[in-house]
Amino acid sequence: MQPTSPTPDLRTKTLSDDAALKALDAVFVSLDLGIVLFDADRRITFASEVTRRALPAGDNLAQVLSAAAFDLGSPDWDAVLTDVLESRQPRRFDALAAPAPNGAANGPRYFKLIIAPLNQGNHAGRAGLLVIEDITTHISIEQRLAVSERLAALGQLAARVAHELNNPLDGILRYINLSRRVAEDAAQPRLIEYLDQARTGLMRMARIVRSLLEYARGGYGGPHGATAAAMIEEALRTFEKQAAAAGVSVVCSFEDEEAAAPYSASMYQVFCNVVKNAIDAMPGGGTLTVRTRRAAGELVITFEDSGVGLPENHERIFEPFYTTKPAGQGTGLGLAVCRELVEKCGGRIEAARRGDVGTVITVRLPRRTEDGASRGTGL
Repeated sequence: MQPTSPTPDLRTKTLSDDAALKALDAVFVSLDLGIVLFDADRRITFASEVTRRALPAGDNLAQVLSAAAFDLGSPDWDAVLTDVLESRQPRRFDALAAPAPNGAANGPRYFKLIIAPLNQGNHAGRAGLLVIEDITTHISIEQRLAVSERLAALGQLAARVAHELNNPLDGILRYINLSRRVAEDAAQPRLIEYLDQARTGLMRMARIVRSLLEYARGGYGGPHGATAAAMIEEALRTFEKQAAAAGVSVVCSFEDEEAAAPYSASMYQVFCNVVKNAIDAMPGGGTLTVRTRRAAGELVITFEDSGVGLPENHERIFEPFYTTKPAGQGTGLGLAVCRELVEKCGGRIEAARRGDVGTVITVRLPRRTEDGASRGTGL
């Protein structure tokens, strides 16, 4: 009978320290978890590759966590680590926001942290463990779902409000038309002028209500309004007094649109919103420069102001409910609606910084031919 080889005892099978750490690091990378081991002096004795990507460099864990600038109101991380080691109880921090690395303009990142003591053997009370998990994607999905729910509720409210406004608007317009006939019979030209201005404003309100209904229903097939230049000029006239009161001067430079077919009337809403935002950004006065030019099958419209400029995460200004204005002064829906309307017309809207101060909003619309078709560049 041949002797059998002894079964290896897995409990006694060990790796070298370096090999063990490399094997553990590979496991943590696969799990996308950051692991940090620290001693009683807060010195980092081991940090996994994921952790090195998530946290700033450093040898002292308390200092590293402070440098990460989590949105906790500058906590005393040294005291937190001390409490964990002395109480031998873990601490958990959920959904901590930290700025994007290297000043990237893609919004903050979100992390979940667990700090626990090592309570076995010689490490008891003298060493601890930090587990860090990047949950940014999960948070982003939750936020998008929340925005979708709010937009759905907003759409229902918008449809109801628009429906309720239609009848009184129609009644007011009827009475204005009747009053105008009376004024004509009485030969009162000034009263006729006032009534015409009131009717123009109400007709604009009626168009906005119709657009609101279409937006709430998820589509916009509204009538064509006028050339882009004409609607920009009308938007500037609408905010002429507000601009003058703020000390804002307006400079326009329009290229000939070559008798282009009119754009959707919804573009008037877009231009009004952009002009209003530019004026609001220059409370101490400044200059708003509006230009149009033709480029590669597009009509490019730029609104350039000399105001306070864009925030760090300026790509978010087109997100629903995001606003940089003080509470009560903005809903965060204006530019979101602008983007929706521009995209439904086959265009796009962008925002960029203008040096150290100021903002440039660019609207790109497909150039329309006289038959209403978009003019492309070909293949």
